[in-house]
Amino acid sequence: MQRSQQEERARVEQQLLEARQQHMRLQQESSTIRSLLVAAETGLHAVQQQIKELEEGEQVISDTIVALETSLQRVTAAEAAAAAPGGPAAAGAAGAAAGAAAAPGGPAAAGAAAAPGSAAAGAPGSTAGPPTTAAAAAAAAAAAAAAAAGPTPLLTPAEFKALEDNIYLQTKLRLGRQLEAINQTLQQAAAVLQEAEAAATNLSSTGPSGRQISDQLLQKAAAIQLTLNTQEEYLRDVVARLESKQIICDSTLQRLRVAMEAALGRYSSVLQQQVQQQQQQIAATAEALLAAAAADAGQIKQQLETEIRRVSSMHIPVETAAQQQQLLQQQVLAWENALGQSFASLDALLDAAAATAAAAAALPPVHALDLSKLQQTVKRAQEAKKEIRHERAKLQQLLDILAAHLAEENQQQQQLLLQQQQHYMHPQHQPHLFPYGSIQPPVHTPAEPYAAYALPRQMPQQQQQQQQQQQQQLQPLQPLQPAHLTSQLYQQPALPALQHMQQLQQQQLQQQQRSSNSHLPLQPPFGGPHMAMGGGPPK
Repeated sequence: MQRSQQEERARVEQQLLEARQQHMRLQQESSTIRSLLVAAETGLHAVQQQIKELEEGEQVISDTIVALETSLQRVTAAEAAAAAPGGPAAAGAAGAAAGAAAAPGGPAAAGAAAAPGSAAAGAPGSTAGPPTTAAAAAAAAAAAAAAAAGPTPLLTPAEFKALEDNIYLQTKLRLGRQLEAINQTLQQAAAVLQEAEAAATNLSSTGPSGRQISDQLLQKAAAIQLTLNTQEEYLRDVVARLESKQIICDSTLQRLRVAMEAALGRYSSVLQQQVQQQQQQIAATAEALLAAAAADAGQIKQQLETEIRRVSSMHIPVETAAQQQQLLQQQVLAWENALGQSFASLDALLDAAAATAAAAAALPPVHALDLSKLQQTVKRAQEAKKEIRHERAKLQQLLDILAAHLAEENQQQQQLLLQQQQHYMHPQHQPHLFPYGSIQPPVHTPAEPYAAYALPRQMPQQQQQQQQQQQQQLQPLQPLQPAHLTSQLYQQPALPALQHMQQLQQQQLQQQQRSSNSHLPLQPPFGGPHMAMGGGPPK
């Protein structure tokens, strides 16, 4: 009896041990299956995020389609405008006419005004403006207006960049890589889910507990499988939309390429013509402006130099010279105003050339243009403007020299007038104040016994020298005869300094003569005999 109880106890313990081991095995297997299900769910979450990125790529493709269609419409409109009667031909004819008008020998008024013997420009005191520079300014304005009416750029640089389809190709490659990653994630999630279902199915054969755990795991696996199927269907829809939009984008891009190949050929030829026209316009305008400005500046310079010679040689009154200076200043001001208008028109031409060069630089390498000649022409135009500025500075310098000569002559005349006033205020030129003569006897003190018999202090030779000095002061200034024009323009006359030195020398001579006269022996009174200084009568 006791033995049977021990055997029963051992059998129960063995069953408990086996049940415990089976339970532990079920827990391990269920944990493994749950881990597989969690991995499948994680893969599904990753698939959802990647599908969202695909939808963003779909928006990029949609924006690309809109940009390509806009560019295509613009190219089509440009081609239609170019094909219209008088479209680019009118602009080209206007540009050619403006270029011919801006040519150096084009306008007759400019040629006539540039004649060396023009009376209106060469006559001294003429108030008329510089006709040559004015004609060049009008021609430059016409050329600038023609350049502003040139063709607008076919496409912007951003549109050319979109035309190269780099962004679109990069987007397609990125979407392809994302779709491949989504497919791999879906395959991995499906494989993990399939492994979990197989393990859960095997777990159901381990008894009631196994079947219960297996049912729970299989139910969860079925829910994950449903989500997986849903994501796959949604992905198919997204991929279908992407493929349809890619087809539209590829078709639009192909049509744009075909239209652009035709349009770029025409546009490059139009730009080439525009570059040539602008090159001719800039060259003709710069040459005409430089020639006109040089001609007018030469005439004004000649007038200024003539006026400087007349003023420096005192062949003209100061008042007349001042009036002539005002007239010359007005003439220079009119010339500078015409230059300002010409510079503005030339700058407009240069700006139009810069815009054309930028449009040509945006062309594809196949349709690239040679802009070296245009750049050289622009450089020469800048040099012409620099030369004109130098001429302007020279005229301003001559005006300053003329003003300095006028100020010097005015100062000399004022000094001469002051000397004349002082000379006529001298007592010997006012006999009504001294009725007994201009030369008064010196006043001596009673201590001088022979004071009544003193001779005059001024000798006849001294009076003659003083009269010659006064006559020299009253004589008009003789004209200077400089050796060269430069010495007249840049060297001030030395007449005041010479007069001052002569006056000082004459004053010193007069003082010496006065001192010698004061020591002369006295004559006997009333013609009597000479008395010796010893005090006794003559023997």
